[in-house]
Amino acid sequence: MSESARRILYQVKLHPKKALGQVFLQDLPSLRASLEFLGIGSGVQVLEIGSGVGNVTEALLTTGANIIGLEIDHRFQPVLARLQAHSSAFQYRISNANQEHWDELFKGTYQVFGNLPYYLSSSLLEQLLEREHRWERAAFLLQKEVVERLVAKPGSKAYSALTILSDFHAKLEKGPIVGRHSFYPVPQVDSQFLHLIRRDAPPVNVPNRQIFWQLVRGAFAHRRKTLLNNLLVLYPAFDRNKLQVLLERCGIVFQRRGESLTIEEFARLATAIQESFQAT
Repeated sequence: MSESARRILYQVKLHPKKALGQVFLQDLPSLRASLEFLGIGSGVQVLEIGSGVGNVTEALLTTGANIIGLEIDHRFQPVLARLQAHSSAFQYRISNANQEHWDELFKGTYQVFGNLPYYLSSSLLEQLLEREHRWERAAFLLQKEVVERLVAKPGSKAYSALTILSDFHAKLEKGPIVGRHSFYPVPQVDSQFLHLIRRDAPPVNVPNRQIFWQLVRGAFAHRRKTLLNNLLVLYPAFDRNKLQVLLERCGIVFQRRGESLTIEEFARLATAIQESFQAT
């Protein structure tokens, strides 16, 4: 049975680093639904982002999975080294997960698990979705408000470019909520699991992904501006009339704001912009 994170920290005389956003999960039974979602079992390859003091790692190892853990805090190396010495199914690296190429750590497909600090959640999600290609499922423990942003609907304040990026590459669903008192130290907000299944193909046809992502990010650059005004900044070669014609051709009223567009509307508009570039 895994020891509590607080007890392990006490034993090794370490304290969580606020600068690294370290809060350690104490309530290990809350992992059950996410481990079932990941389908972790004997021989399954799992990347754990943020192995920390190893208490969650031990819970993962009880499933029979082969775990590679990435941990940025070198202070935990002795703890993880002892865990590796006791289990041939566990390997670890003291490194920044954003600087690793996760696909290269495994032969074949793998699953991803992580309790992600707030300040790294967006960059790690972007890496998973855009740079890595052999993961199948991922379960991340995030601040509840981050999960709400990622599954938000068009027109809501939480809807963002990252929402669209996530939907483009993966099917998302909310997992269990984990209250703040399930962590040590106790954070100021509750957390929630986010479950992702990698898509075999995007839900929309985008001939030129560079134009698509430039458009999506540009549309959210200034949320108070209309979509048309954001496009005038993004595409200075197009005048207002030309952009209005493009929007109308796509069935988009030019007074709308970017956060009101669905992923399908963004795809249609990106295709129209590409065709307009090719025609000039």
